[in-house]
Amino acid sequence: MALEEQILNYVRSINQTLILWKANAKKAEELPEMETVNPDALVIVSEQVAGIYTSKKLTLQKLIESLSLSGQNNKVREVILGSITEAHDLNYLLENTGITVTEDEMVILTALATVNATLVQRQFLWKLGKGEFNPIGSTDINTKLIELQPRFINEIVADELTSSPIAIVYDFGTITDPILDVINTADPARDYTDDEKIYYIRAIKDDVKLLYNFIGINGIYGDGEDQMTEDDLVLVYSSSNADMTDVLNTKLDKGTYTGNADDLLQEAKDYADTQDTATLATANSYTDSVAANKVDKDGAKVLSDNNYSTAEKNKLASIDATHYLAPLQSLADLSAMPQASISDKARVYVENDLSDYFYDATASSGDVAPDDQVGGVGFWRKVAVGGETPTSIKTKYESNADTNAYTDADKAKVTAIDQSVSSAEKTIWNGKVDASGVLATILSGLSAASGTFTSSDTVLTAFGKIKYLIDNIATTYQAILTDVNFGTFINGLTAKTTPVDADFDIIMDSADSNKLKKVSWANRRAASKTYNDTLYAPKFTPVVSIGSNTTLDDTYNGKVILLTANATITLPNGLATNFGVTISTKTGVTLTLSLGGSVTLLNNTGTTMSEKLSCTLLNTGTANEYLTAGNL
Repeated sequence: MALEEQILNYVRSINQTLILWKANAKKAEELPEMETVNPDALVIVSEQVAGIYTSKKLTLQKLIESLSLSGQNNKVREVILGSITEAHDLNYLLENTGITVTEDEMVILTALATVNATLVQRQFLWKLGKGEFNPIGSTDINTKLIELQPRFINEIVADELTSSPIAIVYDFGTITDPILDVINTADPARDYTDDEKIYYIRAIKDDVKLLYNFIGINGIYGDGEDQMTEDDLVLVYSSSNADMTDVLNTKLDKGTYTGNADDLLQEAKDYADTQDTATLATANSYTDSVAANKVDKDGAKVLSDNNYSTAEKNKLASIDATHYLAPLQSLADLSAMPQASISDKARVYVENDLSDYFYDATASSGDVAPDDQVGGVGFWRKVAVGGETPTSIKTKYESNADTNAYTDADKAKVTAIDQSVSSAEKTIWNGKVDASGVLATILSGLSAASGTFTSSDTVLTAFGKIKYLIDNIATTYQAILTDVNFGTFINGLTAKTTPVDADFDIIMDSADSNKLKKVSWANRRAASKTYNDTLYAPKFTPVVSIGSNTTLDDTYNGKVILLTANATITLPNGLATNFGVTISTKTGVTLTLSLGGSVTLLNNTGTTMSEKLSCTLLNTGTANEYLTAGNL
């Protein structure tokens, strides 16, 4: 069966299964009630291993045993934790939540999370027993919880979330602008400051009902107040659903789906729960239509990534007996071919020569000419199979410019020179061209003399003037460079109005024997700023807001830090000896000060500070020693 047919049959099977599931699916409240609890009855739980959820069965007996700690019974209480994100994972939510568990209740922890790009509700059974836990989290908290089967968000009625006693819902009604624009321009602004509440935002846009969960930093958001970003919201509910064809295209496109058949069926079932039977029947009809119009795979061919294109077909079509000739035995056979029968660009292999030959109908030279060549045009050119020959290398090398090739013509000229010089002339020439002959003839009487060069100077006179200039160059030109003419030279240069960092000044380096050197304007300005910063205090103290644990560095020197959330501020070793900073806390915020191993504080009474207070830390000029003032 063709691969396409197998895929279509597989999809049809999925659709038919989904229709059956849809017809037989029931909500929990539609199921018959179990009159007597059967300890062997099964419930479905979800276990996460290496980030992957696996469904498993659990008997009621094991569930009861695991929950029978400190007398807990079946009175259920739900604790809403909030939303699990990359920044706020389950441990984070638990470590910031307090809870008191009594003997007569069973506690379920509820949170929202994104799993495989789908928003789900995750619930955990508490099995730590009774007591007061504040906070309740720890690094191994997951080992002390039992996670129930997560529910996809489209299985959850929005009212289940917003009806919680700790939920606050801001309903913006029907909107036309993006939800963030509506929130950030709301007048009056909305209050999201209570960190013990869960805030929801409801709106209707393009006839789609939307419900968002606020997960940002508590505050007041709206016109003239704080502004939300996309990271502050999680889409909890939408009344619109994706088309079935989108699901199939996403999962089956070119084999990129990494799950197995069971995974695909489960995802399709999750989608089917949001669709009606008519929609699934339409999808099934669509697959039948695709099957009716598909092209069957030829059993003799297989699919590959090397597609055979029209351009490649045309190339193969150009290979014919006209341009690729049958092999010949010898060069004599090649030259014997009638010129009229040879097509331009023809190619043939000559076996005795172990080479290919290429025919150029317009060439006036080449390696082999047809015996019946007309007009001296049309030659076979050898295409070397074994690489270059000495003859081809010589020809190609000597055809290049600036190679100083010693050619046959050059050799002939040298031979001619040797033949035109007589033996007597050779003897005279050999007698002059030696060291003694040159010195006696050219350098005899050489002496240094001042003066300008003239066209009538002899070689000795010119050499003497050159020697004089060399002997006196230091004295002559050192005297020319004076403060007067050098100043005149500088004054005559073109002026530049605004220097830039890449410009240079001349400077005398007193630390390096008063040598002249250059210094860039970038370095000059940096040095000036460093010096001036010690003389002039800033006109104002900038305020920096911090809402999380922070280690100070020299960039905070001279600033006021506004602490917007409970946090630990670390004062490390090694800050500048003129370092100073003021820290203030907002309403409901506590400062915890952590000291580096060598840091000491003077005049302080502790390392914590409550809300709406300020303290100042000033370095005394001694490394790691600080004077404290204020409420620390």
